Amino acid sequence: DVVILPILNMLEKCKLPNLKNLILIPDSYTSLIPFVALHPKGDFNNTFGSTFSIQMMPSLLVMGILNEAHPTSAVMYDNKTACVVGNPHIPIFEHNDEEWSLGRLPHATDEAKWISKLLKVQPLLHEQATKLAVVTKLSAAQVIHIA
Repeated sequence: DVVILPILNMLEKCKLPNLKNLILIPDSYTSLIPFVALHPKGDFNNTFGSTFSIQMMPSLLVMGILNEAHPTSAVMYDNKTACVVGNPHIPIFEHNDEEWSLGRLPHATDEAKWISKLLKVQPLLHEQATKLAVVTKLSAAQVIHIA
């Protein structure tokens, strides 16, 4: 209650009945608080995260420090050092005398394409992502993303 009550009181004063999304900008030790898991007003049937969609953003101080840091790794990698795999084809296999198929994951291909565009690499998608192709790329990869 010490953490959430002031926030809830402030939100009630704003009179925004349809408010569902919160962007929190914690600083210092407040960044260690698991806001999503806290129980508002002692209601142990609900959490702050079930009441609101919570997004965390770094403080301006942290953003300033990050801005002064070395370039991010995403900018420094090329197709020789990153391996991006999306929705690899996994053949039917047996488990407990039954045949199993894992199928495709929704949006995994889109995720792999997005990450590969960011890293400026060609992703291994679906049937391209054979065991040999993936293992070959993994051996030289500094960045690995499997969707």
